[in-house]
Amino acid sequence: NKSIGLKNVKDPNGVYLSPENPPILISDSKLLIEELNKVNEFRGQKIKAFVVINENGMIEKEPIRFSIKLSSELESKLIMMLIKFTKWNPAVINGKTVKSSIPIVINTE
Repeated sequence: NKSIGLKNVKDPNGVYLSPENPPILISDSKLLIEELNKVNEFRGQKIKAFVVINENGMIEKEPIRFSIKLSSELESKLIMMLIKFTKWNPAVINGKTVKSSIPIVINTE
């Protein structure tokens, strides 16, 4: 069996940090962008979010980190929108779906 190296490393919570087959967005990102543009503070922004995609292809509420400072109200609103308006094919390792952590860029510019 070949050595997999650093590709399939897990954090202490069982979340894969760099799976060989990462998650893939399967929902239409236009829906998310349309909703974000309804909120003044999100319009014209490029926000990087670090999220966990679970085995079912859904973003988990925690932990999520953002590249910009947001009020707790805006952060909650953005998290809700990410969960509601995105659907993912989860990461796969050895034919099994797994939780993984990925960065995503949300661009409303």
